[in-house]
Amino acid sequence: MINSINQVKVPNSKQVRFVLGILGRSGYGKSTLAREIISKIHRKIIIDPKHEYHGLIVERPERLIYHVKVSGFSRRMNIVYRPHNEIDFEVGLSVMQKVQCYTLIAEEADKICDPHQINPAFKQITAWGRHDAQSMIWIARSPFEVNPRLREQADVIVSFRQDDLNAVRYMNSRGFDRDVSTLDKFEYATWGEVDVIKKLIGKAETGAKNTDKDP
Repeated sequence: MINSINQVKVPNSKQVRFVLGILGRSGYGKSTLAREIISKIHRKIIIDPKHEYHGLIVERPERLIYHVKVSGFSRRMNIVYRPHNEIDFEVGLSVMQKVQCYTLIAEEADKICDPHQINPAFKQITAWGRHDAQSMIWIARSPFEVNPRLREQADVIVSFRQDDLNAVRYMNSRGFDRDVSTLDKFEYATWGEVDVIKKLIGKAETGAKNTDKDP
């Protein structure tokens, strides 16, 4: 199986900001690894368009404001944001942009920003979040479903199997440590900074030899 939950190590709020991308087809281990990593993170907001996560469910931006600004966004707090409409989504992102020292989880990243345009507040978090210790994990199936700004800002990208020829060519050209078209179930390839990879994922038990490489 994938890395045991005890081996998944992530930076805490006092450590350097990170951006992690997780890619892969359904059924190959992407969601399992994502949940293992997310479970180890404190003080997080999960944008959950498919209602897959548990935690403090927040559906309106005014409640989000209350929990992060009024009641106190504690270290153990796990906010799951499920906006009802586009306006609530955009206002919610504007609130998240102003929060410091937390991790934003963008599940189904292609539903949050498509490859061609990106919400201004989300763009701000992606590009300048390091100044407010705003970390991010974005999750998608293919690199081409993800806005280029997210890919460019990633410290590390983990990919499970990809079959689309263009996606395979792109990822191989970026210097992933394994050919993503040859991966079996629960195997993954990595690209990015050595230290971030070690902190976020740990050492694999599956025989997937993830040789860290600089981009």
